[in-house]
Amino acid sequence: MDDSDVESTASILASVKEQEIQFERLTRALEDERRGVSLQLQRVKLGPDGIAPTVANGNGTLSWRWQ
Repeated sequence: MDDSDVESTASILASVKEQEIQFERLTRALEDERRGVSLQLQRVKLGPDGIAPTVANGNGTLSWRWQ
């Protein structure tokens, strides 16, 4: 292995390590975003008073009923 091979190998290794770091950052950011969306969805499902809405089908129409 000559010097250029060693430099090339070191460069590839450094690039892979940087990509791993970037992947970990993106994974954490994605997980944070997922948690935020999950919390928003829970709030929507529960409604403003923390009471879960349900859809009642009576007389062929749909209406919200709070339980």
